[in-house]
Amino acid sequence: MNFNDRQLNKSLQDLIAQLRLPETFQPIVEQIYLPLSEILNNHVNQASGTTFISINGCQGSGKTTLTIFLKTILEKAFGKSAAIISLDDFYLKKNERITLSKKVHPLFVTRGVPGTHDLELMTDTIGQLLEASPVMLPVFDKLMDDRLEKKHWHNQAPAEVVLFEGWCNNSPAQDESALINPVNELERNEDQSAKWRTYANDMLKKYNQNIFNDADIKLMLLAPGFENVFQWRKNQEQKLALDNKESNKKIMNSAELQRFIQHYERITRHSIEHMPEQVADIVIPINDAQQLTEIKVRNGFG
Repeated sequence: MNFNDRQLNKSLQDLIAQLRLPETFQPIVEQIYLPLSEILNNHVNQASGTTFISINGCQGSGKTTLTIFLKTILEKAFGKSAAIISLDDFYLKKNERITLSKKVHPLFVTRGVPGTHDLELMTDTIGQLLEASPVMLPVFDKLMDDRLEKKHWHNQAPAEVVLFEGWCNNSPAQDESALINPVNELERNEDQSAKWRTYANDMLKKYNQNIFNDADIKLMLLAPGFENVFQWRKNQEQKLALDNKESNKKIMNSAELQRFIQHYERITRHSIEHMPEQVADIVIPINDAQQLTEIKVRNGFG
Protein backbone atom coordinates (compact mmCIF):
# COMPACT_ATOMS: atom_id res chain seq x y z
CA MET A 1 0.00 0.00 0.00
CA ASN A 2 1.40 3.39 -0.99
CA PHE A 3 0.29 6.77 -2.21
CA ASN A 4 1.15 5.85 -5.80
CA ASP A 5 -1.66 3.31 -5.95
CA ARG A 6 -3.79 4.93 -8.66
CA GLN A 7 -7.25 4.23 -7.26
CA LEU A 8 -6.30 5.14 -3.69
CA ASN A 9 -4.47 8.24 -4.88
CA LYS A 10 -7.56 9.46 -6.76
CA SER A 11 -9.81 8.87 -3.75
CA LEU A 12 -7.48 10.84 -1.49
CA GLN A 13 -7.07 13.66 -4.01
CA ASP A 14 -10.86 13.86 -4.33
CA LEU A 15 -11.13 14.00 -0.55
CA ILE A 16 -8.62 16.85 -0.31
CA ALA A 17 -10.69 18.80 -2.84
CA GLN A 18 -14.01 17.91 -1.23
CA LEU A 19 -12.85 19.11 2.19
CA ARG A 20 -11.41 22.28 0.62
CA LEU A 21 -7.94 21.49 1.94
CA PRO A 22 -4.88 23.14 0.34
CA GLU A 23 -2.72 21.19 -2.13
CA THR A 24 0.04 21.39 0.48
CA PHE A 25 -2.04 18.96 2.55
CA GLN A 26 -0.85 16.00 0.48
CA PRO A 27 2.42 15.56 2.45
CA ILE A 28 0.32 15.21 5.64
CA VAL A 29 -1.59 12.39 3.97
CA GLU A 30 1.62 10.69 2.87
CA GLN A 31 3.64 11.20 6.06
CA ILE A 32 0.91 10.85 8.72
CA TYR A 33 -2.43 9.48 7.53
CA LEU A 34 -1.13 6.59 5.41
CA PRO A 35 1.41 5.21 7.91
CA LEU A 36 -1.07 5.74 10.76
CA SER A 37 -3.69 3.77 8.85
CA GLU A 38 -1.18 0.96 8.41
CA ILE A 39 -0.47 0.89 12.16
CA LEU A 40 -4.20 0.75 12.90
CA ASN A 41 -4.83 -1.91 10.27
CA ASN A 42 -2.13 -4.14 11.77
CA HIS A 43 -3.93 -3.90 15.09
CA VAL A 44 -7.30 -4.64 13.47
CA ASN A 45 -5.82 -7.76 11.87
CA GLN A 46 -4.94 -9.09 15.32
CA ALA A 47 -8.35 -8.31 16.84
CA SER A 48 -11.09 -10.91 17.25
CA GLY A 49 -14.02 -8.49 16.99
CA THR A 50 -14.80 -4.88 16.17
CA THR A 51 -11.88 -2.54 16.86
CA PHE A 52 -12.85 0.53 18.88
CA ILE A 53 -10.56 3.53 18.25
CA SER A 54 -11.06 6.61 20.41
CA ILE A 55 -9.61 9.89 19.10
CA ASN A 56 -9.01 12.87 21.40
CA GLY A 57 -8.16 16.38 20.28
CA CYS A 58 -9.04 19.92 21.28
CA GLN A 59 -11.45 22.03 19.24
CA GLY A 60 -10.15 22.67 15.73
CA SER A 61 -7.35 20.11 15.99
CA GLY A 62 -8.51 18.18 12.93
CA LYS A 63 -10.31 15.19 14.46
CA THR A 64 -13.05 15.15 11.84
CA THR A 65 -10.60 15.43 8.95
CA LEU A 66 -8.46 12.66 10.43
CA THR A 67 -11.38 10.26 10.85
CA ILE A 68 -12.63 10.86 7.30
CA PHE A 69 -9.19 10.07 5.85
CA LEU A 70 -8.69 7.05 8.13
CA LYS A 71 -12.06 5.61 7.08
CA THR A 72 -11.24 6.12 3.39
CA ILE A 73 -7.79 4.54 3.63
CA LEU A 74 -8.89 1.64 5.82
CA GLU A 75 -11.69 0.81 3.41
CA LYS A 76 -9.96 1.38 0.07
CA ALA A 77 -6.42 0.28 0.89
CA PHE A 78 -7.08 -2.48 3.42
CA GLY A 79 -10.66 -3.56 2.76
CA LYS A 80 -11.80 -2.83 6.32
CA SER A 81 -15.27 -1.38 6.85
CA ALA A 82 -15.24 1.61 9.20
CA ALA A 83 -17.86 3.69 11.01
CA ILE A 84 -17.33 7.28 12.17
CA ILE A 85 -19.10 8.59 15.25
CA SER A 86 -18.66 11.93 17.00
CA LEU A 87 -19.07 12.81 20.65
CA ASP A 88 -20.69 16.07 19.51
CA ASP A 89 -23.67 14.24 18.05
CA PHE A 90 -24.61 12.97 21.50
CA TYR A 91 -25.18 16.39 23.06
CA LEU A 92 -28.39 16.65 25.03
CA LYS A 93 -31.27 18.40 23.31
CA LYS A 94 -31.55 22.11 24.03
CA ASN A 95 -34.58 21.66 26.31
CA GLU A 96 -32.75 18.90 28.22
CA ARG A 97 -29.79 21.21 28.81
CA ILE A 98 -32.15 23.95 30.00
CA THR A 99 -33.61 21.49 32.51
CA LEU A 100 -30.11 20.45 33.63
CA SER A 101 -29.10 24.10 34.02
CA LYS A 102 -32.03 24.66 36.38
CA LYS A 103 -31.40 21.50 38.40
CA VAL A 104 -27.59 21.65 38.70
CA HIS A 105 -26.00 24.88 37.43
CA PRO A 106 -26.87 27.61 34.87
CA LEU A 107 -23.67 26.94 32.85
CA PHE A 108 -25.02 23.56 31.76
CA VAL A 109 -27.29 25.31 29.28
CA THR A 110 -24.17 25.55 27.08
CA ARG A 111 -23.15 22.34 25.30
CA GLY A 112 -19.61 21.08 25.79
CA VAL A 113 -18.49 19.66 29.09
CA PRO A 114 -19.24 16.14 30.33
CA GLY A 115 -22.78 16.14 31.63
CA THR A 116 -24.16 17.84 28.52
CA HIS A 117 -24.21 14.57 26.56
CA ASP A 118 -26.81 11.82 26.53
CA LEU A 119 -24.69 9.16 28.20
CA GLU A 120 -27.34 6.44 27.88
CA LEU A 121 -27.80 7.05 24.15
CA MET A 122 -24.05 7.13 23.63
CA THR A 123 -23.46 3.91 25.59
CA ASP A 124 -26.26 2.07 23.75
CA THR A 125 -25.17 3.29 20.30
CA ILE A 126 -21.52 2.38 20.75
CA GLY A 127 -22.50 -0.91 22.37
CA GLN A 128 -24.53 -1.90 19.31
CA LEU A 129 -21.66 -0.97 16.99
CA LEU A 130 -19.20 -3.05 19.01
CA GLU A 131 -21.64 -5.98 18.81
CA ALA A 132 -21.55 -5.57 15.01
CA SER A 133 -25.22 -4.57 14.89
CA PRO A 134 -26.76 -1.95 12.58
CA VAL A 135 -27.64 1.26 14.41
CA MET A 136 -29.07 4.73 13.89
CA LEU A 137 -26.52 7.48 14.55
CA PRO A 138 -27.84 10.74 16.04
CA VAL A 139 -27.07 14.09 14.42
CA PHE A 140 -26.52 17.34 16.31
CA ASP A 141 -26.87 20.64 14.43
CA LYS A 142 -24.40 23.12 15.95
CA LEU A 143 -25.94 26.14 14.25
CA MET A 144 -29.36 25.20 15.64
CA ASP A 145 -27.65 24.13 18.88
CA ASP A 146 -29.98 21.15 19.02
CA ARG A 147 -30.19 17.46 18.13
CA LEU A 148 -32.09 16.72 14.94
CA GLU A 149 -35.20 14.56 14.92
CA LYS A 150 -34.73 10.82 14.37
CA LYS A 151 -35.85 11.02 10.75
CA HIS A 152 -32.60 12.91 10.06
CA TRP A 153 -30.34 10.37 11.80
CA HIS A 154 -27.97 8.18 9.78
CA ASN A 155 -28.20 4.44 9.28
CA GLN A 156 -24.90 2.76 10.15
CA ALA A 157 -24.22 -0.79 9.03
CA PRO A 158 -22.01 -3.11 11.13
CA ALA A 159 -18.33 -2.22 10.75
CA GLU A 160 -14.99 -3.80 11.55
CA VAL A 161 -13.60 -0.51 12.87
CA VAL A 162 -15.33 2.17 14.94
CA LEU A 163 -13.65 5.60 14.81
CA PHE A 164 -15.00 7.65 17.72
CA GLU A 165 -13.78 11.24 17.89
CA GLY A 166 -14.38 13.77 20.64
CA TRP A 167 -12.72 16.70 22.36
CA CYS A 168 -12.61 15.01 25.79
CA ASN A 169 -12.36 11.34 24.80
CA ASN A 170 -10.27 9.52 27.43
CA SER A 171 -9.40 12.81 29.14
CA PRO A 172 -8.37 12.02 32.72
CA ALA A 173 -10.54 13.47 35.48
CA GLN A 174 -8.91 15.81 38.00
CA ASP A 175 -8.42 15.38 41.72
CA GLU A 176 -10.93 17.36 43.79
CA SER A 177 -8.16 19.64 45.09
CA ALA A 178 -7.39 20.74 41.52
CA LEU A 179 -10.95 22.02 41.11
CA ILE A 180 -10.73 24.63 43.85
CA ASN A 181 -9.05 27.43 41.90
CA PRO A 182 -10.73 28.77 38.74
CA VAL A 183 -8.78 28.56 35.47
CA ASN A 184 -10.45 31.47 33.68
CA GLU A 185 -12.87 34.36 33.93
CA LEU A 186 -15.91 32.18 33.30
CA GLU A 187 -15.18 29.94 36.29
CA ARG A 188 -14.14 32.92 38.42
CA ASN A 189 -17.34 34.88 37.82
CA GLU A 190 -19.98 32.26 37.05
CA ASP A 191 -18.87 29.16 38.97
CA GLN A 192 -17.68 30.61 42.27
CA SER A 193 -18.99 27.57 44.17
CA ALA A 194 -17.13 25.18 41.77
CA LYS A 195 -20.39 23.23 41.44
CA TRP A 196 -20.37 23.28 37.63
CA ARG A 197 -16.79 22.08 37.20
CA THR A 198 -17.14 19.49 39.97
CA TYR A 199 -20.24 17.98 38.36
CA ALA A 200 -18.54 17.97 34.94
CA ASN A 201 -15.48 16.28 36.45
CA ASP A 202 -17.67 13.61 38.08
CA MET A 203 -19.42 13.02 34.76
CA LEU A 204 -16.07 12.70 32.98
CA LYS A 205 -15.26 9.83 35.36
CA LYS A 206 -18.50 8.14 34.24
CA TYR A 207 -17.68 8.71 30.57
CA ASN A 208 -14.32 7.03 31.10
CA GLN A 209 -15.82 4.13 33.05
CA ASN A 210 -18.79 3.52 30.72
CA ILE A 211 -17.28 4.24 27.31
CA PHE A 212 -13.79 5.65 26.86
CA ASN A 213 -11.95 2.95 28.80
CA ASP A 214 -13.38 0.32 26.43
CA ALA A 215 -11.35 1.69 23.52
CA ASP A 216 -8.85 -0.73 22.01
CA ILE A 217 -6.72 2.16 20.76
CA LYS A 218 -6.54 5.60 22.39
CA LEU A 219 -5.20 8.23 19.99
CA MET A 220 -4.50 11.88 20.74
CA LEU A 221 -4.03 14.87 18.45
CA LEU A 222 -1.78 16.96 20.69
CA ALA A 223 -2.07 20.75 20.35
CA PRO A 224 0.86 22.96 21.43
CA GLY A 225 -1.39 24.55 24.07
CA PHE A 226 -4.84 25.87 24.83
CA GLU A 227 -3.79 29.24 23.43
CA ASN A 228 -4.19 27.81 19.91
CA VAL A 229 -7.80 26.84 20.42
CA PHE A 230 -9.39 30.26 19.82
CA GLN A 231 -7.97 30.69 16.31
CA TRP A 232 -8.53 27.05 15.39
CA ARG A 233 -12.13 27.18 16.60
CA LYS A 234 -12.62 30.48 14.75
CA ASN A 235 -11.50 28.74 11.56
CA GLN A 236 -14.12 26.05 12.27
CA GLU A 237 -16.84 28.69 12.60
CA GLN A 238 -15.86 30.21 9.27
CA LYS A 239 -16.01 26.79 7.60
CA LEU A 240 -19.38 26.19 9.24
CA ALA A 241 -20.61 29.45 7.71
CA LEU A 242 -19.37 28.39 4.25
CA ASP A 243 -21.04 25.01 4.54
CA ASN A 244 -24.32 26.68 5.50
CA LYS A 245 -24.19 29.90 3.47
CA GLU A 246 -27.73 29.42 2.18
CA SER A 247 -29.00 29.13 5.72
CA ASN A 248 -30.09 31.98 7.99
CA LYS A 249 -28.34 30.40 10.96
CA LYS A 250 -25.74 32.56 12.69
CA ILE A 251 -22.19 31.64 13.61
CA MET A 252 -20.53 32.94 16.78
CA ASN A 253 -18.74 36.28 16.74
CA SER A 254 -15.32 36.68 18.41
CA ALA A 255 -16.69 37.69 21.81
CA GLU A 256 -19.19 34.82 21.86
CA LEU A 257 -16.50 32.38 20.76
CA GLN A 258 -14.04 33.61 23.41
CA ARG A 259 -16.61 32.93 26.11
CA PHE A 260 -17.68 29.62 24.56
CA ILE A 261 -14.21 28.06 24.53
CA GLN A 262 -13.71 28.88 28.22
CA HIS A 263 -16.19 26.07 28.95
CA TYR A 264 -13.63 23.65 27.45
CA GLU A 265 -10.46 25.17 28.88
CA ARG A 266 -10.02 23.24 32.14
CA ILE A 267 -10.34 19.75 30.64
CA THR A 268 -8.37 20.67 27.52
CA ARG A 269 -5.41 22.02 29.50
CA HIS A 270 -5.42 18.97 31.78
CA SER A 271 -5.57 16.62 28.78
CA ILE A 272 -2.67 18.32 26.99
CA GLU A 273 -0.58 18.03 30.14
CA HIS A 274 -1.39 14.47 31.18
CA MET A 275 -2.81 12.38 28.32
CA PRO A 276 0.35 11.92 26.21
CA GLU A 277 2.24 10.13 28.98
CA GLN A 278 -0.56 8.61 31.03
CA VAL A 279 -3.33 7.55 28.63
CA ALA A 280 -2.67 7.70 24.89
CA ASP A 281 -1.40 4.74 22.87
CA ILE A 282 -0.63 6.98 19.89
CA VAL A 283 0.14 10.71 20.02
CA ILE A 284 0.29 12.97 16.97
CA PRO A 285 1.72 16.40 17.86
CA ILE A 286 0.39 19.47 16.03
CA ASN A 287 2.50 22.59 15.48
CA ASP A 288 1.36 26.22 15.66
CA ALA A 289 0.64 26.18 11.93
CA GLN A 290 -1.93 23.43 12.62
CA GLN A 291 0.13 20.76 10.86
CA LEU A 292 0.51 17.20 12.13
CA THR A 293 4.23 16.60 12.64
CA GLU A 294 4.88 12.93 13.55
CA ILE A 295 3.42 9.71 14.93
CA LYS A 296 4.49 8.73 18.43
CA VAL A 297 3.55 5.19 19.46
CA ARG A 298 3.64 4.15 23.12
CA ASN A 299 6.25 1.54 23.95
CA GLY A 300 4.64 -1.88 24.07
CA PHE A 301 1.61 -0.88 22.00
CA GLY A 302 0.42 -3.49 19.53
